[in-house]
Amino acid sequence: MSGSEPIEIFRAGTHTPMGGSATEFSTGFLDEIIENYDPKLFEAPVVKGHPKTDDPAFGWVKELFRKGDRLFATIRDVEPQFAEAVTAGRYRKVSSSFWMAGSNSPLKGKPYLRHVGVLGAASPA
Repeated sequence: MSGSEPIEIFRAGTHTPMGGSATEFSTGFLDEIIENYDPKLFEAPVVKGHPKTDDPAFGWVKELFRKGDRLFATIRDVEPQFAEAVTAGRYRKVSSSFWMAGSNSPLKGKPYLRHVGVLGAASPA
């Protein structure tokens, strides 16, 4: 994860969060996330796991795009030691978090990318 190559951050399909119910995410949802994403409004951080309120960011999502049923992100300003840990395989899984429509999204009433979490031992939902 050097920041120069896009990474896959999410796929359309049915996802079940820990302690939650299954939700279907369509390619239309991915397109809406891409359309809504504006780093000037809120730049989604790249983090270890899923952050608390004051966890550090190790990079920032510059842009989003879709290929088929997969959502990709280009990352900027990746912290070098974090990039080395990802390249070494310490963090092999990715889990994205979204504000859903009707939540406290930066774009009131619209879904928006909250953060991209890389996971080590835990599997994404």
